[in-house]
Amino acid sequence: MSQSEKKYMQRMLVSMIFYLGLTYGSVWILKNQEIAHVPLKILIAVMPMVPLVWAYRAIIAHVRSMDEFQRKIQFEAVVFAAVITGFVAGTYGFLQNAGLPPLDVIWIMPMLITLWGVGGFIARRKYL
Repeated sequence: MSQSEKKYMQRMLVSMIFYLGLTYGSVWILKNQEIAHVPLKILIAVMPMVPLVWAYRAIIAHVRSMDEFQRKIQFEAVVFAAVITGFVAGTYGFLQNAGLPPLDVIWIMPMLITLWGVGGFIARRKYL
């Protein structure tokens, strides 16, 4: 593992630990505490997004450190993820017209990131 990859993994690990902690804490507070002040509720609700900014910055820095071949693989992986996520979200949007329950948009980003991983696996197998 290169130094760049180690740095990326450390940044992601720290970001995800903070993300999980803030997510658990904000959900617990919003479900178990009476908070009348709406701006405070909004602040508590979006607090888990702060470590995601760190994570997204780590991803960008990591991609910038890659060579052209690795970037090509990542590009194909991201395109795969975007197309499949768009297709699934669009299809489910039409299915809501048939009576299916609304899809909570909080699941879109995890789906995109998961499919990015799948797309990366497929692209690496194609080239390596």
